[in-house]
Amino acid sequence: MAGQARLISVDALLAAKAAVQRFIEEASAALGEAEADAQRTLQWLRYDQVAHWQSQVRQRHDAVEMAKAELRRKQLTAIPEGPTAVDERRAVERAKKREDDARARVEHVRRWLIQLEREHTLFKGSAQGLAEAISRDLPAALVRLDRMTASVLAYAAMASGEGTVGVGEAAGRAPGAQTLSGGALDEAIARRFASLRRRSPGRATRAALVAGEPEFVARGGSIGGPPAGVLATLGVAADSPGAESLVAIEADALDGSMVVLERCEPSGPGDSGWFVGSAAPGLGPPTVAGVRYAEFAARRPGLAELMSLPVGYLVVVMGAPGAANEAGSEGGSAGSGGGGPSVEAVLDAEDRVVIGGTGGAGGAGGAGA
Repeated sequence: MAGQARLISVDALLAAKAAVQRFIEEASAALGEAEADAQRTLQWLRYDQVAHWQSQVRQRHDAVEMAKAELRRKQLTAIPEGPTAVDERRAVERAKKREDDARARVEHVRRWLIQLEREHTLFKGSAQGLAEAISRDLPAALVRLDRMTASVLAYAAMASGEGTVGVGEAAGRAPGAQTLSGGALDEAIARRFASLRRRSPGRATRAALVAGEPEFVARGGSIGGPPAGVLATLGVAADSPGAESLVAIEADALDGSMVVLERCEPSGPGDSGWFVGSAAPGLGPPTVAGVRYAEFAARRPGLAELMSLPVGYLVVVMGAPGAANEAGSEGGSAGSGGGGPSVEAVLDAEDRVVIGGTGGAGGAGGAGA
């Protein structure tokens, strides 16, 4: 057929995806380092320097009083035509100058602290657009690139009459396309998402959590829960947390476009082991709150099903782009690809891809797709 499309190579899409992923990692690291540097300097000024110079003011004031006492003693014991108290007066003047210098430094540090806090606020405002792009827009772009790649490969397979094939298989057969075996694809996905395990708070932090009712769990957000059926797809036994056990949740994570759920080894009887956080963190350290599993399950039933996975499992859920689902909604239908919340990847305790790769069930289009 004249003018027939020849979409048989996904080189450009794979290269674009790698570039976007690299930019997300490098930009996130740069923003995080800048924020950490600013916080360290603020802490140094606010606590170390102010406290140091206030202590110096007290010590030098005591030195002034001691010098004055020595001067008075010399004046009281002076005899006519005897040695004068010139040295003692000079000592008092030197002590006063040192005290005045310490007081000036306290004010100097405070002025710089105010200036740095103002500059820090301006920096965060200027960087907010980039942080939002890193946390929402670019992860959504990665999913779109995945879907575009799958569509091109499906077209190439259909055009060749070979039926539907996976990413690695079709890329290997398409002339000029980048060869990416199924195992290599799974390893790439595993590396990408396994790094999110660093987002989970430590045992000490989880053990210190108290039950609360964070408002960001109750309000609507872009992530309400993927289609049901993940446990059946994986063939694992349900291991639901206790109703009163706590789930550690990062503030505003459920408002983003992609969320990570990881079940760590519980820190104690009251810890479910689950952490819910942003899969694309922005500036600053995460603010984590505790909420009872029963309360979370009532508010977010779609995500609660995922929390029946055993210890060691990690799940990445993609929200519906451009639409906020009501809390507790079940999202789109499985495998519809219609924009509802979906399971992007599931990793087991050994960081093997069980959903989202070439060998696992489902993928970006929904659990069990």
